[in-house]
Amino acid sequence: MVRVSHLEFTGTGLIAVVDQQGESKLHFWPIEQGALAAPAYETKVSGNWMGANGNLFYLANGQVITPVYFTGDSFVSLIGASVDEPIIDSVV
Repeated sequence: MVRVSHLEFTGTGLIAVVDQQGESKLHFWPIEQGALAAPAYETKVSGNWMGANGNLFYLANGQVITPVYFTGDSFVSLIGASVDEPIIDSVV
């Protein structure tokens, strides 16, 4: 079963978090020449969706926040940050 757990416009494109058979993927359609690119760029991810701004997406794994950056043709996981308190909510 395929489930879209999150869908958001980031300012530079449309991002969807898709869950299928226990695996999560980011699907990103950047805006190219005034339209959404097709097909979507995809990457496997782990963690809970926090938010996005432009080409930068944030995921939480427990108390570690991990950013993922879209370079224009691929995704790069960046160095995350650990927080001492439980993450209750986020605003990006």
